[in-house]
Amino acid sequence: MSGHLTHRLFRVIPNLQRSVTTQSKQQHFRTLLLGTNIVYKSKYLHLNHPKQYDVDKYAELNNRLAAVPYLDLLETGLKSVRDDLTYENDLRLEDALKWCAKVFDYNVKNGKKIRGIALLKAYCSYAFNMDDDTWNKWDSNGWTSAVILAWCVELLQAYFIVLDDIMDQSILRRGELCWYKKPDVGLCAINDGLLLQCGVYKLLEKHFAGSECYNNVLHEFLQITHKTVYGQCLDMLFNPINQKPRYEKFTFDNYQTLVEYKTSNYTFGLPVHLAMHLVGGSSAEDFNFTRKLCFKLGLYFQSQDDYLDCFGNSKITGKFGNDIREGKCTWFSAKFLEEASETDKKQFLDNYGNEDKESIAKVLQLYKSSSMLEKFEQFDELLHSEIVSLINSMDSIKGGLFYNLFSQLRKREK
Repeated sequence: MSGHLTHRLFRVIPNLQRSVTTQSKQQHFRTLLLGTNIVYKSKYLHLNHPKQYDVDKYAELNNRLAAVPYLDLLETGLKSVRDDLTYENDLRLEDALKWCAKVFDYNVKNGKKIRGIALLKAYCSYAFNMDDDTWNKWDSNGWTSAVILAWCVELLQAYFIVLDDIMDQSILRRGELCWYKKPDVGLCAINDGLLLQCGVYKLLEKHFAGSECYNNVLHEFLQITHKTVYGQCLDMLFNPINQKPRYEKFTFDNYQTLVEYKTSNYTFGLPVHLAMHLVGGSSAEDFNFTRKLCFKLGLYFQSQDDYLDCFGNSKITGKFGNDIREGKCTWFSAKFLEEASETDKKQFLDNYGNEDKESIAKVLQLYKSSSMLEKFEQFDELLHSEIVSLINSMDSIKGGLFYNLFSQLRKREK
């Protein structure tokens, strides 16, 4: 493990390394994670929802999680990770490595880092539950390992995004030209996506080979990549390029399958499970339970995205009606086609997947006139209750992590 990176981490959190003789693990976290009470407000959920968290049960860990400078932690590892990815002991690769640096800087550095932060939160939560002897082994390198894994997750995210934008023929990503749309890139972006994916395994081999968690971490990345590729395959089959969407596939069951394979697994399951492998001590039952809960979080996350694309503030989200324009299978399109009258369905099919503003406006009006917003609110409330019930069934440490992750989702506006 890089000593330089560990040193930089300790500069961000000066009290990260403790003396076992003077502090217990619990006291260490009190020193490290000083927090304040946070009130989460929601645009989508009623604050007085009948199914509420056991707030007191999670308050301590949630406040500590809220106090960690996650973006600063990621920033400390950025240079080290970039250096690792752009170094090979072969001078003949100089041009390729310079290009690799450009790919990394454009596609990885400037993301929202939702998944990387989720991994750091999960590590913080599960490490908090260690006994003192186990914690002592991880004190120096645990956060360093977590930061590197977080960047591996962000690399995988960038890999998926680069290829997804090509397949969807998207123009903008995060307010900038998609990578493949840049004049000097084009379809070279396919190979650039593979560079990013290979970077994941390069980092894993350098920093984790020989460790107890290496095989499990490697397996997790391979398994989640495989599942996400299946999800992308379904997405493309339901909405083929240069053809009309296959509307017979726009069912809510198929939508949930898309969400599970394309979103939930790598957005929530991967970060949490990697942290569990890194810390160790989790049972097969623990993994199965978190997998179920992560699917629910992914469904919540994706349905939010679908809502924001149609009814969010476009000045904040940077998009408006993209899913309609691209003919995507979304919460709204799947639910509408399952429940609409034949007359409304015909009007929908005539306009969905068209790029002109008039068609998008007609689809949005159909959603409104058929009470899709009210139905979405009902779905949202039911899913909220299911997630809260699962969280409340967990102990204060594990439940506290998911309480924090879910609370952050409820604050989203983009």
